[in-house]
Amino acid sequence: MPVRDFFLDANGRLAVVAGDFALVGGATDAEHIDAVKQGIRIRVLLFLGEYYLDESEGVDYLGQILIRNANPLVVRELLRQAIASTPDVTEVVGAELLVDAATREASISYEVLTAYSAAAVSGSVEVP
Repeated sequence: MPVRDFFLDANGRLAVVAGDFALVGGATDAEHIDAVKQGIRIRVLLFLGEYYLDESEGVDYLGQILIRNANPLVVRELLRQAIASTPDVTEVVGAELLVDAATREASISYEVLTAYSAAAVSGSVEVP
């Protein structure tokens, strides 16, 4: 079974099943799509400069997104670039930052084409 990555739970921690680390990816296209979704989640939650081995990786949240009067076109493009850099994403159909001003919560919704599906795959990532 080709494995793509370790499975991360909703809190971003390694998941353990039956005393062993759970894996994501596998023999079916659905399992590969789950791995792509996890890869997108990891990429859009990585802040620019956070990864010490390559500080050019990540999304510039502090400089371009989480600022007063952020340009929505710049925000969308930064998210699209992060999602497009995920392995096996062939095209980003859409990406959007959704903000609930009342609760001050945000999420990123996306729709992509992958190497494993002819139909678009959509999902969302809660921004902490």
